[in-house]
Amino acid sequence: MPMLKWIIALTLLVILPSQAEDLSVELSARASVIESIDGVFNQQRRITALPLPLNSSGRFHYKKNEGIRWQTLLPVKSSLTITPKGLSMDGNNPQNLGAAQFAQALLGIFSGEFNRLQEQFNIIASGDSEHWQLTLLPKNKLVAARITEIRISGAEMTESIEVHETNGDNLLISFSGESIRTVVP
Repeated sequence: MPMLKWIIALTLLVILPSQAEDLSVELSARASVIESIDGVFNQQRRITALPLPLNSSGRFHYKKNEGIRWQTLLPVKSSLTITPKGLSMDGNNPQNLGAAQFAQALLGIFSGEFNRLQEQFNIIASGDSEHWQLTLLPKNKLVAARITEIRISGAEMTESIEVHETNGDNLLISFSGESIRTVVP
């Protein structure tokens, strides 16, 4: 019986990474044909020192090769623009490395550019095309000092993003009402 367990374990070690790689390729291909996305987001930020979460909501617009415009409407209006060149918050360029890394990860998620994500994160893919999850683990030590992992979950589209910080704080972003325009092949 122990030999059977070893054979099963070795088979899983060969099959699972291959399936995860296939899933990453499929998700990247699916995202690469998207020209633009308009949708609604809800954010829930849990800070360990506060008894209740901080909630916000708004709209986002993604356009291929241009970036993401993230508009928080409630409780306070603000805007974030993420382009391949960087990010801008209400017209200012923040110097926060963690924010910049997360912003570029978000752009990589929307664009399906997993190579952009793989530059900064180790990616663990699980599930299948109907219900999938990507776990991003920071490679950069400065980012890893602030972010333990980013989890992206979805089905046909990305449904949520969770950011877990080293201090115990976390951020959950849920997406809904997406209107998608794809490139006609």
